[in-house]
Amino acid sequence: MNFQLTIEKTAKALLGEGPLWDDRENVLYFVDIEGQSIRKYDPVGGQEWVLPTPQRVGTIGLCKDGRMLAALEDGIYFLSQNEFILAHDPCPIEGFRFNDGKVGPDGRFYAGTMSQTGEGAFYRLDPDRTLTRLFGGVSTSNGLDWSSDAKTLYYNDTHDQRTDAFDFDVKRGTVSNRRTVYDYSDERPDGMCIDEHGNLYVALWGSNKVSIIDPNTHKAVGEIKTPALQTSCTTFGGSDLGTLYITSACVGRLGDAKDILAGSLFSVKMSVKGVKANLFG
Repeated sequence: MNFQLTIEKTAKALLGEGPLWDDRENVLYFVDIEGQSIRKYDPVGGQEWVLPTPQRVGTIGLCKDGRMLAALEDGIYFLSQNEFILAHDPCPIEGFRFNDGKVGPDGRFYAGTMSQTGEGAFYRLDPDRTLTRLFGGVSTSNGLDWSSDAKTLYYNDTHDQRTDAFDFDVKRGTVSNRRTVYDYSDERPDGMCIDEHGNLYVALWGSNKVSIIDPNTHKAVGEIKTPALQTSCTTFGGSDLGTLYITSACVGRLGDAKDILAGSLFSVKMSVKGVKANLFG
């Protein structure tokens, strides 16, 4: 299948990540980790707003009360009226900063950290502001999403070069029975999202593409080529949730004539739809 890629008119990101569609405003949010900012983009009008963050921001989430969650280097924060307020009691975080994460179908927020020595961890933030470590041994906690029945959490640790699945307990917010659903061999899975049929759209860092994975058959069922080597994350958006948005990074690629679109935001009109973002609270 051929996919028609569109280059969205936004400023290039040093390290674009965490795209998130807000169906309440019909806007796309995403982060620039190394640029220390949160971006808000209106794909219809073409306007973009940039909010600086006090630290590198790995990912964001939407709250039922209109606030936003932002996973920074040393913790997870509420963002309200441009003010960052720690969303849990101060505590040591395993790893050197938070990376990817999402609000789950249970209204809790899940995010993991990074560690070059494999000493990062994966955390859950509850609406009562309790932060709980779910598992350790994390190198580069990355893409995650849930099956439509909320019984399975799909998860990437880029260092492991595979997509794993956990049994997910939606009542308790716990994970168990980790197993591999797809092995990328020599490629590095980054951020991902899921469509209405349960297929995963996995950005492959360093491979100029998004791979479409059927976790039930353990097979790649398609791919979307991108003109940016460091393809980083995906989400569905648009008024009908029928557009796939893809972020990328230009960090380390500036001035490379073979990667002039590095750091761009891309979109693809799809024949399938995604699912609405979950809200925290």
